[in-house]
Amino acid sequence: MTGSPTPAADLSLGADDATTRARRFGLYTFLVVLTGAVAAKTWIVVDEAVQGAAPGLLRWLPVTLAGEVLLAGLLGVAAARAARVVVAGRSLGPLALGVGLITSLWMAANALSYRLDQTPITWWRLSGGEGGGVGDVFSLVEPRDFVPALGLCALTVACLWPLARLARIPRGRWLHAPGAALLLGLIVHPVERLWLSAYDRGLGEQPVFLFVASVFDGEEEAAAAAPATPEGWAALERAQLWTDEMKAPPPSVAGATVRNVLLFYAEGIPRELTTLGDPERDTTPLLAARAQRGVELTRYHATFHKSIAAIYSLVCSDYPPPDASNITKLNPRIDCGELSEVMAAQGVKSAVFHGGPFGFYDKLALLGGRRYHTLLDAPAIAAEDPERWFTHHWGIDDRAAVKATLSWIDSLSSDERFAAVVIPIAAHYPYSLPPDVPHATVDARYERFLSAVRYVDLVFEELMKGLEARGLADETLVIFVADHGAPFGSARHATRGARLAYENNLLVPALLLSPKLFPQGARFGRPSSHLDLLPTMLDALGVPLDPRHRGQSLLDAAVEPRRIFIGALNPPLTLAGFLDGDRKVIAQRGGRGLEIYDLSSDPFEQSNLVAALGDEAQRARDDALRFFDWQTERLRSAPTRGDEVDVPAALLASATLEPPQPRWALEPHDAAGERRRCLTIEVPAGGQLKVRLRDQARLFPFLSQAWVGWLDAAAARPELGLVAVSDGLRSRRAVLDESKQFARVNYRVPREQLVLALENLGDAPASLCLALDDRSWSGTFDTDQGGGDN
Repeated sequence: MTGSPTPAADLSLGADDATTRARRFGLYTFLVVLTGAVAAKTWIVVDEAVQGAAPGLLRWLPVTLAGEVLLAGLLGVAAARAARVVVAGRSLGPLALGVGLITSLWMAANALSYRLDQTPITWWRLSGGEGGGVGDVFSLVEPRDFVPALGLCALTVACLWPLARLARIPRGRWLHAPGAALLLGLIVHPVERLWLSAYDRGLGEQPVFLFVASVFDGEEEAAAAAPATPEGWAALERAQLWTDEMKAPPPSVAGATVRNVLLFYAEGIPRELTTLGDPERDTTPLLAARAQRGVELTRYHATFHKSIAAIYSLVCSDYPPPDASNITKLNPRIDCGELSEVMAAQGVKSAVFHGGPFGFYDKLALLGGRRYHTLLDAPAIAAEDPERWFTHHWGIDDRAAVKATLSWIDSLSSDERFAAVVIPIAAHYPYSLPPDVPHATVDARYERFLSAVRYVDLVFEELMKGLEARGLADETLVIFVADHGAPFGSARHATRGARLAYENNLLVPALLLSPKLFPQGARFGRPSSHLDLLPTMLDALGVPLDPRHRGQSLLDAAVEPRRIFIGALNPPLTLAGFLDGDRKVIAQRGGRGLEIYDLSSDPFEQSNLVAALGDEAQRARDDALRFFDWQTERLRSAPTRGDEVDVPAALLASATLEPPQPRWALEPHDAAGERRRCLTIEVPAGGQLKVRLRDQARLFPFLSQAWVGWLDAAAARPELGLVAVSDGLRSRRAVLDESKQFARVNYRVPREQLVLALENLGDAPASLCLALDDRSWSGTFDTDQGGGDN
C-alpha cells in the first residue's frame, strides 16, 4: 500500500495539478460563503416580511441576493489565488477557507442585528458607539432572538462536509463558478444599489461590505456656521409652509383652567399602528373611544427616537442633543426651567412614576435633586410589595405604575394641586407582558408588539377610571402621548437609510382629555412636538409660562408658526432634519444624502422631492445642519444649576465600610472591558462587606443603582451576591460570578439610609470595582435588575 485514501474533506488532491487544486479550494470557499450568506439574507428578508409586517419585501428577495453572490465570488476567487501561495511549506488555501467560514458566520450574526433593529453590524456599533459593547447584547435581548443566528451558524458548519464532497466532483467549467459569480455580482449588485434600492428597503445592502466600509468611515463634516444674531435664529426656526388649518386656534374653552395635569408618556408607539391612526386596527379601541370626547393631535412628532431625549424635551421644553448623545452625560444639571421647578414655584406638586428603572440612561442625573415631591421607578415600586407584581428585566407591570400614581394622588390633601407623569414600559422590546393579560398567539416580534400596545390601551383606561372614581376627571387635563414610534412597517418607505427619521418612528399618537377644557371631541392639525407639552401643562393650570421654554402651548390661539427640528442616528449615519408644515427634510451629516417629502400627499415618504426643488433643497439641507450643530453646542455650554454631584467621590467621602479596609479608594481601572472610575473594594473569602450611607440629602437624590465588576480579569472569580437595602426596603439579589463581567442592582432612591451588602460565597478574596451611576460605568448596558432571589 502506498498510503491511506485522502478523506473527502481534504482538498489537497495530490493527484491533480496545482491549478486544479487551487480552483477547487476556491470553489469550496465559494460554496461555503454562498450557502451561509444566502441562507442568512433569505432569513433576514423573510423575517422582515413577517416580523415587520411587510410581505411585499419577498418579491425583492432575488435582487437582494446580488451582494451575497458578489461576496461569495470575490472570496472564492481570492481563495483560489491564495491556494497557489505556499508559505513555510504550507498552502494558504486553508487560511482562505477559514476566512470564508468566518464570513458566513458573520452573516449569521447579522441576522440577530437585523431582527432587533433592522440594521447591520458596523464598526461604530461594535466599538460601543451606541453606549454598549458586544457583551451587552446578552442582557438586552431574549434567548429566543438568538435562535435564528445560532441556527444559521449550525447550518453553515453542517454544510462543510457535503460542500467539500461537492467541490471534488466538478471539472471543467464548473471550477470557474466563483469567477462567473464575481462577474455577475459586479454587474447586478451596483444596478440594484443604484436603481432598485429605493424599493427593497435597503435589504440589498451586503453586511460584510458595509462593515468593512464602516471601519474606514471618515470624520464628519465641520460644524455649519450659526446665525450671528437672535433674529437670525428666529428666522431659521420660523415655519414658512403652515396652512390656514395649522394656524387655526385650538378647540378649547377660552380662559378655562384646571387644577391638575397628568401626562401618560407611553413607550414607543407609532400613530399608524393605533386605532387613532388606522380605524381598522383593534390596538387602541379604548383610547379611540376616549378621543371622541377629547382633542386628538394629528400632526404630533417626537424629535428623536430615544426615550431619554423625549424625557428631556418634556421636562425642559427644549430640543434634545441631536447627535445621539445623552443630556444626562452632556449637561445633566442644565438650568432650563425644569418641570418640577416651575411647578413648585406655583405651589403645584409634581411626581414621576416610571415602569422601568431610573438607572437606565442615568435619568436621576437629570431629574434628581430638583423639586419633585415623588420619584418612583420599577425597583422602588416592586420593593414595596415584591410578591404582588409581575417584573421583567426592563421593569414592572404597568398597572403597578398606575396604582402608585393613584396612591400618591390619594395621599395629597384636597387643596393640593398636582402634575404627574406616568411612563409605562410594556411597549418596549422585548414586549414582556404579565401572564394574566392577552398575549400574541404566535412568537413573532410584530405580534408581540401589537399585544403590548393593546395592553397599554388597557392600562391607560385603568388610569382614567381611577381618576373618574376619585372625582378628578373634570379638574384634570390628561395627556396621552408616545415618546417615539417604532420601525415596524417601514418597508413602505423609499429607503432604509433614514429609518429612524421616518414617520413611523416620529409621528406618534397624542390626545388631550378634559371635559372642562374640551367639552366636544375634535381633531387638531397644528404641528406640535414634545417641546409643547410643558407650556401646555402650565397654560392649562393657569400659571405663567417660562420664557426659557422653546415650545408653545397647544391651548394658545396666538401661536407662532415654527419648524419642528428632528434628529436621528442610523449607524454610521447621523441625520438632521425638520418639519415645516407638511414638508419633511432629512439630511445626512457627514454625507451627501438628502430626502424631502410632502407628507400631505406622500404620507409613507416614497417620493423624494430633492430633484424637483433644486436650490431650495440645498438651502433646506443647510438649515437642518446649522440647527443641528448649534443645538449641540448650545446644550453643552448652557447654564447649569451649579449642584452637580460627583457621585463616586461623594460616596467615598461619606460612606462607612463594615468591616473597614485599606483598599477603599477612587481610582481609574480597566474593569469589565472599559477604563472606569472605580471605587476599589475587596470582599474577603467567605465573608461579607457592607457599604453604608446615612443622611446624605445632597447625594441620595442621584442614587438608584449600584454596579460591581471584576478588577482583575485574570484572578479567581468566586460567586458574589449583591443586595441593596434602601430605607429598609430590600432590592432583588444580583449575582456576580465567573460567567459575568459585571452585575447591577436597582433600588429605591434613599431618603435616610442606604446599605450595599456584598457576600463572597467562594474561597478566594474578590477585588471589585464599585460604581453608582451610569457615567462611571459608561459603555455598558445591563437591564437585569438582579436575579430571581428576592
